[in-house]
Amino acid sequence: PKADFERFLETVESFVRCFRKAIPSFGHSCDAVRVPFEANYLSGYFYRVDDQRETCPTLIIVGGGDTFAEDLHFWAGAAGPRRGYNVLSLELLGYGMSPTRELYLRANTEAPLGAAVDYVLDRVEVDAECLAAYGISGGGYAVTRATAAEKRFRATVADAPIHDIYWLITEAVPAFLLDESHSGVSRWLLEVSGRFNKAGRNNMDKFAWQTGKRSLLDALQV
Repeated sequence: PKADFERFLETVESFVRCFRKAIPSFGHSCDAVRVPFEANYLSGYFYRVDDQRETCPTLIIVGGGDTFAEDLHFWAGAAGPRRGYNVLSLELLGYGMSPTRELYLRANTEAPLGAAVDYVLDRVEVDAECLAAYGISGGGYAVTRATAAEKRFRATVADAPIHDIYWLITEAVPAFLLDESHSGVSRWLLEVSGRFNKAGRNNMDKFAWQTGKRSLLDALQV
C-alpha cells in the first residue's frame, strides 16, 4: 500500500541521516559515494585506511536483498581499515534504494560488480594487485557469479556461495504456482496466503518491487 511505502521511505531516510551524522566518530575516513553504472549509479561508502591516500589492499562488499550499504559498516566498514584494508560497501541492483532509480534485480551480477572494480581502480588509494570481493547472503550469488567473469579480483569470500539463485527461490515455491497455465489460480492462492500471513505478504511484495514486477509470480516467471 502507498502508506506503507511512504513509511518505508521515511524510515530509510531517517537511518541514512543518522548514519551519516555518525561518520565523524568512526575513527577513519568514510565517504558516501556513487559508483557510475550504465546511465545511473550504485550507492555506497568508501572507507579509507588513512588520509594519506597510500595504496592499500581493498575489499568490495555487497549484501543481500534486505541489506543497505549502511548495514555493511558492521560487516567490514568498521573493521577493514583497522586491518589495513580500504572498503567499498555497495548496494547492488534491486538492493537498498536502487529500485527507486529503476535499478532492479537481474541475473548478471557481474555487470554492477565490474563497474565497482572500475571505480575503485580509478582511486589512488587502491592496490590493483590486492582487490577482494565479499558477498553476504544474496551477495554470495553476486560475487560467485562475478568472480567467474571478473579476473581482477585476487580473492573472493561468498557467504554463502550461491551458484543458482533461481533454483534456490523456486525450491521454496510449489511447482504448481510456477505453471503459467494455472497463473490465475496461482495469483489467487498467493493473494489469499498473503492475507493470513502479513510478514510473508510483505516479503512477496518487496521481492516484486526489487525486480520491478507486479507480483512474486511475475518475478519468478521472468
